[in-house]
Amino acid sequence: SSCSVSSGQYYVSDDCSSVTQSPCHPLSVYAGNMSQYNNTIFYFIGTTTINDNVTMTAVKNVTLHGLDQSPSIVCKKGVFKNSVSVFYSDHVTISSLSFSYCSLKVVSCNNITITNSFFATWSGDVDLTNAFDLKISSSVFSTSYSVNLKYNALPVCSSELLHYSLILTNVNFTTGSIIELEMLHGTTYNVSIIFDQVEYCANPHIISVGGLFYFLIINSSFHDVNDGPGLSIDFYETRYYTNPGIQLTSTFILEDSQFYNNKQGLEIYGDEYLLGTLCYN
Repeated sequence: SSCSVSSGQYYVSDDCSSVTQSPCHPLSVYAGNMSQYNNTIFYFIGTTTINDNVTMTAVKNVTLHGLDQSPSIVCKKGVFKNSVSVFYSDHVTISSLSFSYCSLKVVSCNNITITNSFFATWSGDVDLTNAFDLKISSSVFSTSYSVNLKYNALPVCSSELLHYSLILTNVNFTTGSIIELEMLHGTTYNVSIIFDQVEYCANPHIISVGGLFYFLIINSSFHDVNDGPGLSIDFYETRYYTNPGIQLTSTFILEDSQFYNNKQGLEIYGDEYLLGTLCYN
């Protein structure tokens, strides 16, 4: 078994000879067992190359933060599918970093934050499955990046309705990027979703609903989708676990937002019965 690092701050760079702070090492030195680090901040300086997959499992209070003017993480072609993976963790933050040729996977985690970061250069996936209380802010996804948000039913039903959040603030999806939001959780919990100052353009997207939610889109724009609607939401009857004591009633609010230069505007479709359970505002 590995030893656990209780807390600390570490510096990461491919060229530590130019870094005055210590301890400083290439990421490969830490990546052998990232799961030992709790209550830790990794400061990235300059360029960091990922040659092998970096995995964190069951960590708490870990931050990956870019420290200088242009901190970047570049992934080699062989690891682009699972460049950075986080499993069963709590309070993990990624901030002020630029990713190239990289993918990010987060599974069954709580309190995940991505802020002031840039995902660019070639195709990559940001897969977020059951990432509860997720915040993405002041970030850009471009050049064929696919952001996949998925909520699955919990394996154990709670006697009380659980509430989780997904908040996107000042997030830009530029030409070539795509967002997919899939809710398959039935009434095992409620997801409160806020898109505030989200700009989305160029590619069709997928929002599929088979679960309980509150969804607010405000101060956002959807434009230049040439082969589909600016915003499309598909409601369907959930085939996943449903708590019989909770009625499936969800709310969708669209406020102060713009649709322009799309083949179609706003599209909402599904079974007549299902649409009758939705409150529009």
